Amino acid sequence: GWSFSVRLPDQAMTCNFRVARRFPQFVDMSNRNPCTFQDLQWQEALEQAQAAAGGRRLSAPGRRLQAAAARRRQASGNDKDPSKMLEIFDMLSLLCYGVAGFSFAINVVFFVYFRIRARKHLKKRFAKSIDKLQASRLASKAAAMLSEGSPEGPPALFHFFSIQILPLVVMYLAAISVLGKVYWLLLGNHFRNEMGPSPYRTDRWGLGWNVPFQTLQDGSTAPYNADTYQGMLDCVKVATNELFAGQVTLANWADYKHPCLAKGPGKPWWGLYPDVGLHAIHGIFYLVYIAINAAVVVYVTFLAYNFFTKCGCTTRLGSGRYLRFLWNLQRNRCSGCLIGLAKFCMWSALAFCLAMMCFTAFFYFGGNPNDGIDAEELNSVFSAVWPFVSKVFFDVLAIHMSFKRLKNKAAEIPKFNWDEDEFEKIRFHRTWSFSKRQDERGDTLQGYIAHMTSCGSHLTANHLQFTELIKQALVEAAQGDLNPLKILLTDPADAIPALKICEANVKGAWMQKKNTRSRTQALSGNAALEDAEPERKTAGPIGSLLTVVHMCCIECLPAILWYVAMTSVLKKTVVFLTFNTEPMSAYRGDYFFETVNGRRVQRTPRHKYDSMLSIEECVESVSGQIIWGGGSPHPCLTDGTLFQGENSRVDVPIGLWQPALLIFNFSLLCLLLLLVFYVLVTFVCKGVLGSSVGSGRYLRFTVDLEKRLGYKFIVGMLLLASPIPGGAAAFIMYTSFGYGGLVDFLLSVAMEIISVAVIAFALTKVKEPKFNYETETFENTQFNRGRLVCSGRTARDGEKLLGCFGNFVQQITSFTLHNDVYLTNMGDALFFARADDTDEFEKMLADSRHLTALLRDTKFERVERPMEGGSAKVAPVPDGPDSPAGGRAAPASG
Repeated sequence: GWSFSVRLPDQAMTCNFRVARRFPQFVDMSNRNPCTFQDLQWQEALEQAQAAAGGRRLSAPGRRLQAAAARRRQASGNDKDPSKMLEIFDMLSLLCYGVAGFSFAINVVFFVYFRIRARKHLKKRFAKSIDKLQASRLASKAAAMLSEGSPEGPPALFHFFSIQILPLVVMYLAAISVLGKVYWLLLGNHFRNEMGPSPYRTDRWGLGWNVPFQTLQDGSTAPYNADTYQGMLDCVKVATNELFAGQVTLANWADYKHPCLAKGPGKPWWGLYPDVGLHAIHGIFYLVYIAINAAVVVYVTFLAYNFFTKCGCTTRLGSGRYLRFLWNLQRNRCSGCLIGLAKFCMWSALAFCLAMMCFTAFFYFGGNPNDGIDAEELNSVFSAVWPFVSKVFFDVLAIHMSFKRLKNKAAEIPKFNWDEDEFEKIRFHRTWSFSKRQDERGDTLQGYIAHMTSCGSHLTANHLQFTELIKQALVEAAQGDLNPLKILLTDPADAIPALKICEANVKGAWMQKKNTRSRTQALSGNAALEDAEPERKTAGPIGSLLTVVHMCCIECLPAILWYVAMTSVLKKTVVFLTFNTEPMSAYRGDYFFETVNGRRVQRTPRHKYDSMLSIEECVESVSGQIIWGGGSPHPCLTDGTLFQGENSRVDVPIGLWQPALLIFNFSLLCLLLLLVFYVLVTFVCKGVLGSSVGSGRYLRFTVDLEKRLGYKFIVGMLLLASPIPGGAAAFIMYTSFGYGGLVDFLLSVAMEIISVAVIAFALTKVKEPKFNYETETFENTQFNRGRLVCSGRTARDGEKLLGCFGNFVQQITSFTLHNDVYLTNMGDALFFARADDTDEFEKMLADSRHLTALLRDTKFERVERPMEGGSAKVAPVPDGPDSPAGGRAAPASG
């Protein structure tokens, strides 16, 4: 092992160890340093030595040995030739220079990019600061006009920890429900002969629990449905409560026996996992339950800390400070991190539960990964996964919606001027009062009933709902109707100052934006578009077809959802009655057994037809057939008849209740078809056929349709039919099963009943736009909706509003919106347009040249609303650059 170094840049010198060994006089070994070749002409000495050696003649064997030794020396010399190392060093140096050059170029590019980006960001921040300063200046002038006084209403503390935290309560209950349902679905994979009274338990749920009305050892009486499928579910509820209480996973695990298992050692899935695995599964459920409770406690503590430190206990509900605090809480980064972490944990837990379901179904029913997965095993996995998805769907939906309410998205944050100190001075009318509502001139705004109704809605509204009321009131005030804004305020005289405060940010931003655009336009040469009046256009065959599809699928969607929820109530009623009346021994029908060679045997595969979940699957499927006149004879029951057994608590002849269900179901379907038919006939008779989805004529038709007498009559019939199935079912449950059975039934159909009530009342409520839509200009206007045109959008002054892709996405998104929602968004855009920020409204127009005509003709000329107990007329709105109309003509007073 020689170690050497070569003095550079003497690259002409050839270095090898053979030369160094033969000519040590040319090698410097002083101070034991690595050999360093001296800079001498050693090549001549090498040639002389070779010539001297050539004078000596060797014998033939000697020459062969010398040649072999030379070859060996040459081979060993080539392997240790330092010149190869120099070549490698040269390549590495070139590579390093290349990497260094590339890195330098990348650094230069990134430096230029971030420099430009920083300049743009700095200019943007500077522009925002200027906008905020101008908005603060405008809002300060308006705030000086507000009346003095303390805010009304109860302490905001009560509202915050009741109404605002309500989504958190719903999310918690839904999460616990999902966890309990997952535990039952895993437990339901047991065969039915394994489920029953536990021989190890002596409490209420042991021994004779499955005999109705039997006196148990503790002196209590077994329930009426103890031997039914619902009785088995009640037993599972007790086992779930024991699991959540920690009785299954703590010190008594060895002694714990499941109350619902009649066979085995009293532990679920005892034939599938060892005892340690069973303990681990129950431990996982318990830890998830603890984690859910801990997450709720942490988030409530976070909310309480923010409320007490940033809002205060003395803040009243009607204060603008409280509303500002709620919206700042929505933008809080720590809150967003907590909600995001909770979402991640929720979806991860659901994925884990789904994987556990698949794993349990695959191995419990004889699957072997070494033999591969066949169709039968896949079917077993699907049969276990589908009940999981169907049972937890609504609970997961409730959790998802609760997350959305706890953390609103950026689009839901209001765009008016709410994050200012001047907004905190506005006093809102959020208290209870039993009097009339009058304005500053003594005119009646609301009567007794209307005033109490609005007080109730203001007190119970969350931040999102009350902000929506403020936004709608601002839109109407910008059109000339100040009454809705006066109703929201403690002092009606504060309407105009409150309007100026709320629109100050829009005016302040637009003042700077308008100056910037004028300079940019002068430099770029972009010419502003000339104003034009909209003309009516007829859509082609595809456009007309899209309008009909939108009418049937989007506009009639609430009615379709109402019908689905009503039929779900009917189906769940039959399911609940079946589970509470038929004993477990009765579920031996043709669905589970078949006759082979004269013998009645169990159907195969066994996991599909002999598990506990198979009973639930069969009953739910047949109940859906019963409401359509099918399901006779009942394939799940031995005798094929429902409610006719000896232990049945509902003794109703099948010839009476089944035709009643069928007639009522068809009556609901006829009401739905009648509504759709009336809408389509009116659509054709009014000449709207041939209009596009984005035409103002079609938008006006859907609003006027809700005011027609025929539409109101059919919707009224829907409203009257809504409580019939739930009321009749509740009466049957109470008379048959008592108060406990009634509560269990209402809990099982709570989601459907709430959906029916919300949709029915929404159908009866006419949502009229907050602007004047009954004009020819609005009818002839084409809006940027459902056009399927891939092109950019340009503002009236020549500035770019949307790119090709952004415009295409907006067209598709707006097509899926209900017309009521689309018109509400249009009213918001009109509010900003009247405050001089026209960008949002121009994005909604197919042609920006129609902006001026729409702003002129969609404004109310005169607002005069007869009120309960009197009449109220709109006070004149001052004209001028700071007026609500933004310098445009003010509406005439009443």
